Amino acid sequence: MNRKPWRPLLLCCVAFTFIAAKKGKAKPAKEAPAVAAPTPAASAPPSAGGKAPAATGGKTPRMPCPLDSGKPVKVYGHTLNPNAVLEKDEVWTPDNVYSIHGPIHIKKSLTIQAGTVICMTYADFPTEGSANPPPGNIEFMEKAWVKMLGKPDKHIVFTSQNGKNEYWGGMYFASGALNDQSTLQYVDVYNAGGSGSGHPLSTFPDFKAPPLDLQHVTYYSSQRLGLQNLTSGFTPETRIVYNNYTDDQAKRYWYDGYPTLRIHPYAAHTVTEETFKVGEIPPAARYIQLDHAEGMNIDQNVTLHKLQKGLVWRNIQNMKVNGYPDEPPTLKIDPGTVIALSNGGSLRICDGGNSFANIEAVGTKEEPIVFTSDAFVRGEDPQPGDWPSIVFVPGCFCPGAQDCAKKKRLGMSRFDHVIFEYGGGTGKDTVYNCNDKGNGIAAIVFFRGIGWDYEGPPITNSTFRFIAGSGIRNNTGGGNLLTSYTDPKLGNTFEGFDPNASPPRWPQVPLSCPAN
Repeated sequence: MNRKPWRPLLLCCVAFTFIAAKKGKAKPAKEAPAVAAPTPAASAPPSAGGKAPAATGGKTPRMPCPLDSGKPVKVYGHTLNPNAVLEKDEVWTPDNVYSIHGPIHIKKSLTIQAGTVICMTYADFPTEGSANPPPGNIEFMEKAWVKMLGKPDKHIVFTSQNGKNEYWGGMYFASGALNDQSTLQYVDVYNAGGSGSGHPLSTFPDFKAPPLDLQHVTYYSSQRLGLQNLTSGFTPETRIVYNNYTDDQAKRYWYDGYPTLRIHPYAAHTVTEETFKVGEIPPAARYIQLDHAEGMNIDQNVTLHKLQKGLVWRNIQNMKVNGYPDEPPTLKIDPGTVIALSNGGSLRICDGGNSFANIEAVGTKEEPIVFTSDAFVRGEDPQPGDWPSIVFVPGCFCPGAQDCAKKKRLGMSRFDHVIFEYGGGTGKDTVYNCNDKGNGIAAIVFFRGIGWDYEGPPITNSTFRFIAGSGIRNNTGGGNLLTSYTDPKLGNTFEGFDPNASPPRWPQVPLSCPAN
């Protein structure tokens, strides 16, 4: 990070001009290795990544700070001017240029008119508890709200004050901020998201807080960090473009842990191809991360929509969809959606006892749903066993029609036109002490322990490929899985398995857990 102490205001430009930086083309993502059969180009990232779409104009735009435009300069923040906290309502107008030094806290309402330019820089001196002057940052506190009322021909602009290599923190919506009264419309944000100073946009983690309204907001030249919205998401009117990161970012910083957007699973349904788009984003950062606690009980409905081509969902921790029979939650996945899972990111449907939940992954022949590896975030090629499995545990689906009628509930879990690839990871002794002799587990594991035979949920027209162990595994404490997923009538295919291996790696249904 380029941390620069405050320096006197520079006469840095004459008018609003864009400086076109060297065109930064994102390299095509790596193709998956041919383990037993070639991976189609339309599969998961890396293969679903492809070439990143070009940014507006094909250039990396810069917006200089117009301090010498002849307009009055209004100074705020931690400087000789004491306005670091706005205690009353304010209106910022295009007749002035606003210079913000360090953090500024909004406690009332702030209205910003179309055409206004705000320049962000470091504080003049260290603040309490800080060894260095902090960068610019805007925090909307409890009961505060903001209306940024830009227009299509007169955008509001936030930019760095001292050149393209100076970065400021961003905008933060604190607990109790009046999100439902706030709106950002036609706003351009440059050089926000310093690697040590916060996200270009972030919120207090409260998935019950009102959603954010960002209409035609574009982020340019951020340094490493993407957006973080941990409220109930975005409004339907939201239109965000995360255009590009800074040109001077070290390449090593693109890998492993820098998503373009972080969002809570309960808010994921607000992210669509229309509400969120990206421009010249490196392949390693082209994902939206589901942020939740390790092993969190997801007891509400979650929907993952198809995203812009080359942009995928990623889950990095164990996620557990787990509710009650009277109102079971459903994880619904739309056609064309790609979900990348990490080695620690298994997906569990239910967790035993009286719990009940569903997963509904119904794709189409033209737009299959893909569960795949997240190797692309590390700049690596995917390998079998990169992610663990989708685990069904007791209570996840009805074992038969009679049982469903008796308990007055329906098992809605189903997979249709789904691709499962590079799963079955983490080796032996990983799924409820089932020793698989080091050959991985499966893409789908049934673990019920109910003591009688039962039918599994529908899995049709789906493909299992490059799996470290079995494609589908029945690991029960009694009883057999009656559904034969290898039945040709179901339309499933199993690629990359070796029926001559010892133990066999061809999917066997049911496949009992070894004694040792």
